[in-house]
Amino acid sequence: MKKKISTISVIGAGQWGTTLATLAAENVETVLLYDHDAHRAQIIPKTRINEKYLPEIKLAKNIELISDLRSAFLNTRLVLIAVPSRLLGSTAQGFSGFVTSEHFLVHGIKGIESTSFRRMSEVLSHATTAKHLGVLSGPNLALEVSRKHPSATVIASTSGELI
Repeated sequence: MKKKISTISVIGAGQWGTTLATLAAENVETVLLYDHDAHRAQIIPKTRINEKYLPEIKLAKNIELISDLRSAFLNTRLVLIAVPSRLLGSTAQGFSGFVTSEHFLVHGIKGIESTSFRRMSEVLSHATTAKHLGVLSGPNLALEVSRKHPSATVIASTSGELI
């Protein structure tokens, strides 16, 4: 029997990260949503609304905002990454010391790194020691997904355990 995941983390509290956190909150006990903006991470829990990126969606009570990257990796195995492609390299460098071989890193970032021309999964592979990397992608837009419009998403990985 597969063990159910009770806590996941989402790195990036923009439109896509907030959407992923909202969806995940329907399926797990706790979602840790990392926002690099410590001030916004204090405001959102009071209003339960990410006014800047997704003002029409009320966040579930089981979504906890955090502004400390280490916290996103301490008590969870599954980490969804949804930061802009131009920031993935520096963000991954910031959390690389917290990643263990037990973590599942799944990114939902489209694009390539402008300086190295690496795919986002390659950026993560070079920046971390993660053994379980996955890609979440599809013809979906954050606003449409957050409104529960029909969409399609695929998660791909070479890690059978992650899949």
